[in-house]
Amino acid sequence: MEHTVGFSPVPCIIDTDPGVDDVIALLLALASPELLVLAITLTHGNTPLDATLTNTRKMFWMLEKHLEENPEEIARWPGLDMDLRSSLGAGKILILMGSDGPAEGDAVFAKYFHGTDGLSNVDVRHPELTPPEMEDNDFYYVSDRALTVALPELMLDYPPSTIAYLALGPLTSLARLHALSEDHSFLHHFALILAMGGAVDVPGNTTPVAEFNTYADPWAAQTIISLSLPHFYLVPLDITTPHTLPFDLYTSLVDPHFFDTSAPSQANGKSPLVHFTSSFLEGTRETIRRFSTADVMEMHDPAVVWALIDWSRDGQSLDIRTINSRSSAMRRRIEEGGFTQSILERRRSSDLRLRARLEKERERLSSVTEVPAGVQAGESGYEDYEADEQSQFSGEGIEEGEEEYGWADDERLAPGWEWNRREFEVETTGTLTRGMLVVDRRASSIVPANSSSRPRPTNRAIAIEEAEAQAAALEHLTLDGTGTDAESEGEAQQPRGTKVVIATPGGDTLRTLLLERIWGVSIGLP
Repeated sequence: MEHTVGFSPVPCIIDTDPGVDDVIALLLALASPELLVLAITLTHGNTPLDATLTNTRKMFWMLEKHLEENPEEIARWPGLDMDLRSSLGAGKILILMGSDGPAEGDAVFAKYFHGTDGLSNVDVRHPELTPPEMEDNDFYYVSDRALTVALPELMLDYPPSTIAYLALGPLTSLARLHALSEDHSFLHHFALILAMGGAVDVPGNTTPVAEFNTYADPWAAQTIISLSLPHFYLVPLDITTPHTLPFDLYTSLVDPHFFDTSAPSQANGKSPLVHFTSSFLEGTRETIRRFSTADVMEMHDPAVVWALIDWSRDGQSLDIRTINSRSSAMRRRIEEGGFTQSILERRRSSDLRLRARLEKERERLSSVTEVPAGVQAGESGYEDYEADEQSQFSGEGIEEGEEEYGWADDERLAPGWEWNRREFEVETTGTLTRGMLVVDRRASSIVPANSSSRPRPTNRAIAIEEAEAQAAALEHLTLDGTGTDAESEGEAQQPRGTKVVIATPGGDTLRTLLLERIWGVSIGLP
């Protein structure tokens, strides 16, 4: 079956902790021709790490059964069409295991919402959803290799800054990838990073002040937020909460027999996919009724996948993104004159840095004798536990001028998507405030997109000390300014704060996308 698209799909990596809305987000990604899912990295979060793998296997097994019964529907699942994936230079989806907890403290899970198994306890109500053999299938394979080695190797097969990264759970994996470089963040190798998390100007959903993902690993969140990456967008509760899937709409258009756990889903008369989604949504519906009178499920993680879909449609991804992007296809493109010399030179330079970092990480992993608390065996931490024991990648950083194929700070995300730059810190240790995005509300914390202001200290005592230090430094400057500290000038030119998504094309648009792509039904909106 051929899929006709007028553009190259965006290669992407999805870091996730499935999770009921995570599974819906994954289904949306696999059903979208705009995206090419290269890898799914699993992390602690909604449920323990081993359960995230079990839930991912369940999803792929039910998709396999669904397509065996409905082979004509492969056209709706471009992410699973192996002929199409092969033509795009991709094979099976790589699944990697991340960390089983944050770098500090104990892991926390969202069992209160997602159940003990992460899918509203379907393992008890619906044992038929568990594959008889927990093995890989035609669509994916699970690797036991360290995430910090396998992902850099995967990225070597693609031109620099062409792979997008979606973080649907705690930012633990992202922070550990950041730690692979001492000079410049490894994260500069991604074209775009979208992360669901945080509550900026609204209450939290785990504590009164914290959203679950920032609560689960506030240290990782603070690490990433402090970088002020120009291609990082935070998609917080403020904007995801209003995007919902009403259960009565699901009942009327997808499964007329859907109710709750008092009348569990029956496989007879339903497609395997509908039986699968109804089986976990029935428990979710019951849970939501205990917290709210609204008979809807909030689409937090699917909203992030939707943002990447629209980013791809808008052509924000780079011109060097190509349908055949692996090495052999790259050689064909070179022979056909498909890449300019400057792009090839930048790719070679980026490849050399990646390979140098990869070799150092392999050496580090082979010499590790003690794994820091909270880090999965074989993983890389993102803190400097001991400089001598944990050598990080030390290759050259992103060179000046590489932003030519990177990101303009004032660029839009996609039509209908708006963002503001906000400054805040993530509270890591407070008993009541862990995971809170702490905004300095003594003055507006909204920073214009073209602002080059440095972050304001939230502690006034620190602010006074910094002002005195700056005044002392000014005494050493000559009147004509020749004594200006170039490094300080460089810092002042870097916009600070985080790009926070504040508007989308609307909830009806997301509902339409979900219903049409995952379940093949239309609600008749233009």
